Amino acid sequence: MKTCLQILWSVIEVTFIAVALAVLFSICVAAAQGQTVPVEVKTAAINAMKASDTDGMHEEGFIWGRDALGNVLIVVANSMPCGKTTCEEHYIATDPSILARLVSVEGFAHVHPRGDGIHKWVQPPSVEDMTFAADSPGALNLVFGSENKRVYFFDDKGMIKIIRLKEFLQ
Repeated sequence: MKTCLQILWSVIEVTFIAVALAVLFSICVAAAQGQTVPVEVKTAAINAMKASDTDGMHEEGFIWGRDALGNVLIVVANSMPCGKTTCEEHYIATDPSILARLVSVEGFAHVHPRGDGIHKWVQPPSVEDMTFAADSPGALNLVFGSENKRVYFFDDKGMIKIIRLKEFLQ
């Protein structure tokens, strides 16, 4: 027959395991929903948006992932004229040596520019963006709407969420 202390200890063990599983589940859900993005990605997003806003008519993008030591690497891509490129062209590295150091790709991101007063560009992910994501399973994709200040999170399964740029940068 178990003593009160043994029963209490069993309850504490079960409670601890349940709480630990709940915390682990919430971390996994947050990561899957794109709620945790490395600070390096946020910095790269600011730089890409500033560069795109110089004329409001071109897209800036980058790839992020990790090197063999687990460090976050940002692979800045060449600037592209808006509406005249494929998604694959968004991610031609300006410095191929950084790209060569990636051992894992965690995501792709690019800016949809604000326009120049005459031209207005679509802010959410385009059909081409969604198709590119579908061909890149496991990677998080981000589109930064420069005009509407929204960040679109999506992956190979579809749209995950949309948040304000200000919230993303916190």
